Amino acid sequence: MWTSAGIGRVTAGEADVVMRPKCRKGAKPGVLYVHGAEADVGGGLTWMTIASRARLINAIADAGYTMLSCDLGGVATWGNDTAISRITTAKNYLLTLQDVAAGKIILVGQSMGGQNAMVWAAANPTLVDCIIAAIPVVNIQDVRNRVYQTSVDAAYSGGYSDATYGAAHNPYVIAGNGGLNGIPMQLWYGDSDTTCLPQYTQAMATRANTVELHQLSGGHAESTVGQIDPGTVLDFMKR
Repeated sequence: MWTSAGIGRVTAGEADVVMRPKCRKGAKPGVLYVHGAEADVGGGLTWMTIASRARLINAIADAGYTMLSCDLGGVATWGNDTAISRITTAKNYLLTLQDVAAGKIILVGQSMGGQNAMVWAAANPTLVDCIIAAIPVVNIQDVRNRVYQTSVDAAYSGGYSDATYGAAHNPYVIAGNGGLNGIPMQLWYGDSDTTCLPQYTQAMATRANTVELHQLSGGHAESTVGQIDPGTVLDFMKR
């Protein structure tokens, strides 16, 4: 895989990295990697230091896909309007890159990035080929209530609640209202995840009509993500 990192190419002041196959393989849908709630300054380059994530991203690039990862507004956007706007900006940049086919893009997200990907897809269904999400935040109200209240509330004016924001920002609510129907989604979740409870991810299979579920052994951890089979992901992307 060949990479090119920069600052400000996608959004002023934010880091980004483009990943390409070493050998050109013709135009394919562009892939946007949507990062989770990270510990670093921006988030978009975190995967480069984590072997479990890099393994999947390398496999996708080696299969001929051009990928983009960028900060997307910061490390704790939790599906807010900033995240939606930044993903749109990133999508527009991705479509200008060599060997990226015009039209729909593929979203690959982890944890909070899974939420951000689903929220953006619901707002832009005609622009999405598919979503692959690892240990995704499916029900942000539940995650906020039990684990990340301060961080989630800081991402929303007046604090987060489903009553105010759920219809546009909580994948669980959006799916229950039919807002994710028709968008192919492959969701990988840990069977003992105490951050993103398995019951909510499992319920997405009945709340949306195009969900493929894969259960992994473990919790909300990189070791769980490391179990994802890249071949199964690639088959889904090429379906």
